[in-house]
Amino acid sequence: MKTVIFDFDGTIADTLPAILKLFNVHAKEFGFEKLSDKDVSSLADLTPFQILRKYGIKLIKLPFLANKVRVDLGRVIKKVPIFPAMKEVILSLNKKGYRLGILSSNSKRNVEEFLKLHGIFVFDFIHSEQNLLAKGNALKRLLKIYRISVSDTVYIGDEVRDIDASRKNGMRIISVAWGFNHRKILTENEPDFIADTPDDIIEALEKIFPTA
Repeated sequence: MKTVIFDFDGTIADTLPAILKLFNVHAKEFGFEKLSDKDVSSLADLTPFQILRKYGIKLIKLPFLANKVRVDLGRVIKKVPIFPAMKEVILSLNKKGYRLGILSSNSKRNVEEFLKLHGIFVFDFIHSEQNLLAKGNALKRLLKIYRISVSDTVYIGDEVRDIDASRKNGMRIISVAWGFNHRKILTENEPDFIADTPDDIIEALEKIFPTA
């Protein structure tokens, strides 16, 4: 079965403004600098490890901060918007018979509540892992758990780490240009396709799976 695995934050859900706000709420507690909108824009041209180095973020503290942000995000998830036209694309892919999944470092509870709220609770599986930087390993475990064939699968995400995770598992990747990382750095990391609009996802999948 042809399978499409989506990242959640920055690909389906426009959670970045809420996550930035919550990060700043807890930043001082963990010894991190607060981030401005200008900072976030500059971060969008960096890989995860470049971000850690630039801001002197200690890796050991990151999971604890991320957990607090996830919990707080659950309290405001009803206010998080879906990216325009993503609902229509997801429902279209579901209608076409694709097996749909989500891989996210957000909590499964947050993801499920968001999907139900926006009328797109049509995914066959939601796989949540809290390690922010080991997405390749998380994707590998997902493939094993759900017995998914790499050759029949495409991953869709908004970050360089999504490209890296896909490459590590020999999987094709569609990068979306409306999420966290800017188009320029996505292009430099050579995904199979770049989607500038949600409709581009459907066009890319038609090229990857011409008989699907």
